[in-house]
Amino acid sequence: MSDMASPRSIRSSSNKKALHSSSAWIDNDNMSESLLGMYTQDEVDEDGSGNYQFSSADHSSDMPDNYLFTSSSQTSRLNDINYLNVAAYIANVTVASLFGAWGIDGYLPTLWRISQDYPTLVTPAAWAHTIWIPIYAWEGIFAASQLHHLIRSRPMVQEGAKYYFFYSCLGQIGWVILYTERLFILSFISSVVTLVSLLALLYSQEQVQQHQHRTSWRDFFFVRFPFQLHCGWMFVVTIINFNLMFGRLSNEPGEMLALAILSLSIMLPVACFFLIAPKPADFIIPLVIVWAYIGIYWELRHPKQFIEDMVGEAICGGIRLSSLALAITVLIFVIPKATFLCCQSHFVIHVVELDGSDC
Repeated sequence: MSDMASPRSIRSSSNKKALHSSSAWIDNDNMSESLLGMYTQDEVDEDGSGNYQFSSADHSSDMPDNYLFTSSSQTSRLNDINYLNVAAYIANVTVASLFGAWGIDGYLPTLWRISQDYPTLVTPAAWAHTIWIPIYAWEGIFAASQLHHLIRSRPMVQEGAKYYFFYSCLGQIGWVILYTERLFILSFISSVVTLVSLLALLYSQEQVQQHQHRTSWRDFFFVRFPFQLHCGWMFVVTIINFNLMFGRLSNEPGEMLALAILSLSIMLPVACFFLIAPKPADFIIPLVIVWAYIGIYWELRHPKQFIEDMVGEAICGGIRLSSLALAITVLIFVIPKATFLCCQSHFVIHVVELDGSDC
């Protein structure tokens, strides 16, 4: 490859962006940080549009053939995914405010009123539902930040989130409307649609992570964390809706107890799965489930009169203590795992073997 006038900028012609130096591959998503280990700060510069410039040294021999060398940067443009994300978020927040929080000026019951009027053995305390505030806030941060030129074209947005965030917002809108209308069977279906969309989004982002080998703080806080938080709570919402749906069909104490035991049992393997299966481990969803367990425990300290009359004080006490025990069990898995990964990240030295020609 012939020399070009300095400074040089590099731009990948494919979705898989990497710089190659000796035997180390560095993904473009973390290039501004990773390149400091091979080149000096003066040699590598990000122009703000996803391109990187070599200011002083000739490193063209390190570049794979599928890289284009350009003398001017090209700013990434907003596309339909970016616009749909913003529109979906605005619609979601509007419906949640009008229907879920405000109840259309008293015409419909709010989500909080529904949880009070239709209690179940696995309905968390009222304070636990305030988790919706950080969920909507962080998704708002995502919707706004993915318009910025440093984030909008990142693989975690374009290939990870794709259209899944749009689908999850549609499912969430349907759930809020149907839930406030007390159509619990249809709202359960909508909650499942929302949950599946969020799971697909997180899985898609995990596939992107595997190609990148590491995730920048920017990707995690702006692009991944909001959906982990939402997905964890949608597991809980779906379980509550499941109990409401069958509770409306039958008010038998034995069936209510069986549903509660089944629900609490499902949440535990879900928490453990996200600690084991994803690479790296997902701690947000298990911690959200711990939040729900503690909320259930707190609510059953003073259960609604309807619940106490239906199943009795002893049953309420048993479910309450079981929720607390399950919360502690999940934390027992989370704390050692988090400690180990933290130590591994900060204290393990990664050795890269170089060829003799590279020395």
